[in-house]
Amino acid sequence: MSLDKDEPEFIERKFERKTALSNALLIIGGAAISCNVVDISPGGAKIKADAELDTGKSVILKIDHFGDFPADIVWQRNNFHGLAFHGDPEKISEILMAMATYG
Repeated sequence: MSLDKDEPEFIERKFERKTALSNALLIIGGAAISCNVVDISPGGAKIKADAELDTGKSVILKIDHFGDFPADIVWQRNNFHGLAFHGDPEKISEILMAMATYG
């Protein structure tokens, strides 16, 4: 398991994350916050957002052309935040394959 300096050391992943580097929106309640998806897996994503976000909050990660991903914020450090997706990992995996194929 590899971690980078922006992630808490206690995170154990079920899925390997892939670098994404795509723009997205994070929906929290009625607010939309611009963010960048740094990496993503069927279980969650690491995003960068210039906002203070509380862990435990339910959000929706909206990625253009690929859909909405309901998630919880599970960690934050500096401007980086970890999301855990609510959806079926198999279905999310199919979407991620499309992202990798079609960009």
